Amino acid sequence: MKKMQVVVLHGGESFRSPAIYEDVLRSREITADRLRPSVDWKMSLQDALGPTYDILAPHMPLSDNARYRLWKLWFDRCLEVMDN
Repeated sequence: MKKMQVVVLHGGESFRSPAIYEDVLRSREITADRLRPSVDWKMSLQDALGPTYDILAPHMPLSDNARYRLWKLWFDRCLEVMDN
């Protein structure tokens, strides 16, 4: 039986300028809890959907400073190994 593929793309942030991005990095609240590894909903999706699904969750480049051109380039490459 062929599995149905599910592709999960998590959002990224984009900024109007490098200066705004730098300001966010300087002012974003940092806590020890934010720095600890965590398991999020994407990690449990395979269990929730069951064995008839194949979950793919590519790590997108520069998620804290997303650039459409780079995300498209990477996603197009990921499509090469995904089922039609």
